[in-house]
Amino acid sequence: MESIASRWRALSGENDWEGLLDPLDYDLRRYIIHYGERAEAAEAAFIGEVKSENVGLPRYPKSTLFSKVGLELGNPFKYIVKRYIYASTSGIAENDPKGIAENSNWIGFVAVSTDQGSEVLGRRDILISWRGTIRKAELTIDKKIDLVSAPTIFGSDNNAKIHHGWYSYYTTAESGSTYNSTSSQDQN
Repeated sequence: MESIASRWRALSGENDWEGLLDPLDYDLRRYIIHYGERAEAAEAAFIGEVKSENVGLPRYPKSTLFSKVGLELGNPFKYIVKRYIYASTSGIAENDPKGIAENSNWIGFVAVSTDQGSEVLGRRDILISWRGTIRKAELTIDKKIDLVSAPTIFGSDNNAKIHHGWYSYYTTAESGSTYNSTSSQDQN
């Protein structure tokens, strides 16, 4: 893994992955798998069983997330989960059925590499992982495919457009919610 630590800039695309794609460089392959596994952790630990009163919440506390989804033993890339991120479907699409989380859904996490993990990666790594669509309400949100301005992300003088459904999910807060009194954007 020493080569990942010394090559992280190239593996992250500093030179557009020149000479690393065909054939696929071993370290780049490991690097891609590493980040994919961290993204999968959010999906694997999500409680999607609609009969559970905890539907929409994480299955594990932050302190054990990676060990419970099998990313600790034998894995040199060590992280500590610092924060869970929640998104609200309130006013966009309603969750059905609702558990104790109401319209809130655990959507991902923010993690920081440990000293040991940073040594393997060649730098301190901050990882923001956002899971994919699982709930019916999220599918409804995904279907809002028109493009809208996103002033809270890009500023009001920018002409950039973004997927309407995702932008709504990212920026919606739910007053009084245990999980979503602020939007996902403001939780980061």
